[in-house]
Amino acid sequence: MIVDTSFQPTLTSKIDHHELQIGERVDSAVTSGVATNDAWIKGAHIDAQGYYFVGSANSVLHMEPRKENESATEYLERLRSLSNLRQVAAAKATFSNSGETVVASAKRAAGNISLPDLDKAEPYTVTKDEVGLFGTWVWIIADTGQSIPGNAKLTKDVVYAFGSPETTVVHKALVSSDFAPQQQTVGLGKEIVNEITVKGLPEEYGSFTGNEKYGFSADKKAHIRVWWAGAGTENPTKTDNNQYMPGAAGEPTVQEPKEDKHHRMIADWEVPAVNGIYRIGDGAITLRDIAGSDKSVPGSRKLVDNVHILAKKNSDSGWYVFVYDFPGSSRAIAYKSAYDNSWSRTYVESNPVNRTVSVTTQVSDNKVYVGKKFHDNANITGDVPKGSYVIFSAYSYKTDKNPAAKKLEFSNKQSVSASVNAVKTVANETTTSNEEVMPPMRVDIMNVQNDVNKKSSITVQSPDITCNHEGNVYWKAEVFNAQGKPLATHVLGVEGETVQVIHKPVDSKPDSKHEDPK
Repeated sequence: MIVDTSFQPTLTSKIDHHELQIGERVDSAVTSGVATNDAWIKGAHIDAQGYYFVGSANSVLHMEPRKENESATEYLERLRSLSNLRQVAAAKATFSNSGETVVASAKRAAGNISLPDLDKAEPYTVTKDEVGLFGTWVWIIADTGQSIPGNAKLTKDVVYAFGSPETTVVHKALVSSDFAPQQQTVGLGKEIVNEITVKGLPEEYGSFTGNEKYGFSADKKAHIRVWWAGAGTENPTKTDNNQYMPGAAGEPTVQEPKEDKHHRMIADWEVPAVNGIYRIGDGAITLRDIAGSDKSVPGSRKLVDNVHILAKKNSDSGWYVFVYDFPGSSRAIAYKSAYDNSWSRTYVESNPVNRTVSVTTQVSDNKVYVGKKFHDNANITGDVPKGSYVIFSAYSYKTDKNPAAKKLEFSNKQSVSASVNAVKTVANETTTSNEEVMPPMRVDIMNVQNDVNKKSSITVQSPDITCNHEGNVYWKAEVFNAQGKPLATHVLGVEGETVQVIHKPVDSKPDSKHEDPK
């Protein structure tokens, strides 16, 4: 004869790693127990459900207790109703005794989900849309629907509450940078200017001051440094200075050098770490937004005044190298640009260079219909050596959450594919997940154009492309010599390099015709 009885299970949970990167799992180790002076009923199988929420520091980094007489289900629904929280995953665990530990696999789920459907659901991993956010688990055991022998039941339902430090994590962002020097080569007394585009940081990075209780560090600032490397003699040749070019034999590649008579740190500035374009030199360090990207920088602003980078004497000729250094924090992974990045440096010759290569660009159309062909035009001035070529790249910033829903397509896939295979060197363009990147398109500069270039500028046209969705397409042109050395480029999103793609209006009359948008 089975005697009516009840017992009260308990739950604890923990996560081994509290700082997670994109693509990592957020599985939770859950352990069963029973209340003091209680015992697990033999043969009882208890199901627990876990729910994973994400949000900002203010939304997640606190304990959220149950209200008086609030059931586990009501508690869960109250959390889901909060506008600053979002459930992104769920998990399950079944226990047959006290002291059992189950590593519960997180599955992608935005609400309640049946156990069979949960088994079929996609495993949850941290996504790019959640970087910089915090996440925490809530576990519940319902007091009904459990497999317990006879008439036994649970004393009451169970909640492992929201915000426990043991089950709270942060999603770390992946930072990247892109350099665009104003000139690759200058003479003595000429200002050296470079622009650094930083992407990938969380929205409004810099606002989190850290939380000791949860063990999360505060947002950090970044550093921009400038190095000189050269022979240091009174009459150096380019061959002399090139012995100390970043990446040359015996010279540093990724890491910065140690200071000596051939390497000297010119400056080291601390700057806010945000998504944006830093312009260094010619009087200041300024910061402005990236066109079409996250608006974490509220417009252009001056960060540092009186910034002039130039060589005044022959012994100061050589290589001037820019480095972006982000130390990392709980919300973003440490990142530092490579010392030998070919676009992060400018060469100063001991004698002024009269005709430095530069490139300005203009798209064929500022506005086109979806599916219509368009291209870019690169206007090149300066002494372009024979065998040089232009690499064109096109970027389309996504506005749709479904990556498969938008795709740029080439109108001449065969010819473009052949040119891509011929590319030996491409620019150091590091992209973020919020943009679609077209394969680089190489266009050779013909010898006849080189002859014209000796007297005036030349124009190089990219292959035509089409775009099958609405949005903005941003072009970039980069000029290289025959050996793959970068000669000139420009910042992504400059004026005249943006094409707005729109849908063609639908006419009420079938024979009606529309002109191309202007």
